[in-house]
Amino acid sequence: MIYTNPGLKKLILNMKFNYQKIYNISKKIGDSFYVLDSNIFKNNYIKFLEEFSQLYDKSSIGYSYKTNYTPSFCNIVNELGGYAEVVSEMEMDLALKLGVDHKRIIYNGPYKSYKSIEKSLLNKVILNIDSFSEIKKIESISEKYPNKKFTVGIRCNFNLFNFKMSRFGISYVNGDLAKAIKILNTHSNINIVGIHCHFPNRDLKSFEDRLDKMLEISSSLFGNKLNYIDLGGGFFGNMSDSLKNQFNSNIPSFNDYATLIAKRFAKEFSSLDPSLRPELILEPGTALVADTMRFVTKVISIKRLDEYSIATVAGSKFNIVPQADGIDLPFDIINKGEDSDRIQYKIAGYTCIESDYLCNNYRGLIEEDDFVIFQNVGSYSIVMKPPFIHPNVPIIEMESDSKFSIVKRQEELDNVFQTFNFN
Repeated sequence: MIYTNPGLKKLILNMKFNYQKIYNISKKIGDSFYVLDSNIFKNNYIKFLEEFSQLYDKSSIGYSYKTNYTPSFCNIVNELGGYAEVVSEMEMDLALKLGVDHKRIIYNGPYKSYKSIEKSLLNKVILNIDSFSEIKKIESISEKYPNKKFTVGIRCNFNLFNFKMSRFGISYVNGDLAKAIKILNTHSNINIVGIHCHFPNRDLKSFEDRLDKMLEISSSLFGNKLNYIDLGGGFFGNMSDSLKNQFNSNIPSFNDYATLIAKRFAKEFSSLDPSLRPELILEPGTALVADTMRFVTKVISIKRLDEYSIATVAGSKFNIVPQADGIDLPFDIINKGEDSDRIQYKIAGYTCIESDYLCNNYRGLIEEDDFVIFQNVGSYSIVMKPPFIHPNVPIIEMESDSKFSIVKRQEELDNVFQTFNFN
């Protein structure tokens, strides 16, 4: 199915903040907060899927919940007919709470309890097997319900040209994958309907290798009789030139990925009846959500040292780049007034961790009560930020130039400690 852009609202994140606007928001909700724009997310989703669907019409998105499980994003995916790609029972329960149909949930990850596997199989969740341990649990469940038919997928592992092997999935190289298939096929009520892989590599060459191996597995071990082939995630999204220049390789566009992958699928399965062609599932996370959020934080103090100065803010590096040490995100300084003092600063976080710097080398104007706005913080920030020292900060969405809604309220002490026993 090809999705078209129905005409989106103004992309609020493109709106320029002046000091008074930020100050007024800060007075109401605190010294640090995230600003998200769900319309940018929706736009990214539509554009990504459209690039693939134009070349292979059985393309689908399984949005990676682990990257950012803000419900407003997950709801958009569900409304547009996408899958919820989850890696834990918690994320699966979140999808169900949001009204996602069981059959639209893809359950990956290396840790699946017996209970969650049983629940998944009974409710027709798309479950991709990660290990022989999971196979044993599935065998037990199939024997427990001999009159029920179960469908499963398998996570495949193999070498890439610049990456030895992932820690996820069952090895195709050493014959374990063929062995796993043989075991599952001994059970008449278990049917393998799909294959999946996961690698961290984002460059086109790695996707080409990933594609080659998955199509080889589909052909050699399944005779191209699969309902779906899931290539996992790891796609680059939209970013500024300053961010692109920090990577050692070219940053592929959505069209670049689609031209490589979807064109190959269309060619590979052209001889099959359209109804028999496998669904191509893609699991973007960062590609859809990274540029949908900004982190706004107030400058709390300025400390002059011998060689440079430190501007301490009401936030932490864990608010912006928990997975990407060494990456300097683009940011803007919103000054309270004018100052001619242009010196070198390190922008430091509020934590007691020595290495907590949000920026190591800023030369410009910055003083107490100024605000720093970091871009491209939608990926992994809110899901990996622990309430270290301070409760987590709120998330808002701008509804107009001056009006906003609370997406996630400021956490408080009780939110952090409610599961502890104080007796």
